[in-house]
Amino acid sequence: MKSPRFETQKRFLVSGIFNTVTGSLAIFAFQILLGNPYLANVLGYLFGGVVGYLTHTGYTFKARFSKRNFMGYTLIWLTGVGFNLLLLKILIGYMHPFLAQCVAVGFFISYSYYLQAKIVYR
Repeated sequence: MKSPRFETQKRFLVSGIFNTVTGSLAIFAFQILLGNPYLANVLGYLFGGVVGYLTHTGYTFKARFSKRNFMGYTLIWLTGVGFNLLLLKILIGYMHPFLAQCVAVGFFISYSYYLQAKIVYR
């Protein structure tokens, strides 16, 4: 029998894949519509963040939607994105950018899951 923690981790990865795909598609759509890659990136990440909150709250952690959960999720998401960018900038000086991106994404996934499970959706 699989542990509840394993099931939550599995749902977290499924939600994360869904969020990544929808956020990426939003970036491409905004790029086509607006013609500005930077604005498209910002809007796409914001869209992905909202989708992430909805899927992680309703599906991953099966929690109630609340202002507290939203604020906690947003803080963790924003700091995770910031740490991800900082780590990426540092690692690119030492390794291939693709490998650096993989490490940074791995950090972001671990950071997000741990803090969401321990703080937001406890």
